[in-house]
Amino acid sequence: MEEHKVAMVGDKEQFKMAMVKIVSDKFDIPLADVKTDALFMEDLGADSLDMVEMMVFIEEALGVFVPDDQVGECVSIDTTVNILLPFVEQRRMALCAKAS
Repeated sequence: MEEHKVAMVGDKEQFKMAMVKIVSDKFDIPLADVKTDALFMEDLGADSLDMVEMMVFIEEALGVFVPDDQVGECVSIDTTVNILLPFVEQRRMALCAKAS
């Protein structure tokens, strides 16, 4: 199961598209209207609880842990992808090494 979580995000664009889907679902916005540079709180009206819920969902869905000092920097889809992608890649590499 853990391998599937990380394997579902193959590259930056796939990760970005997964984030677009998460934001679309979380904020009830049509997929076509989700802008990757929109700020979660200022543009989408997210509050701190929305942000915590979204980060927990992302961490569980991808099987990664994001340090608290970096969670606050996740202010849009673009920044979230840039911050989380290294954690996803580390997790994938660890799983590949474990499987070898």
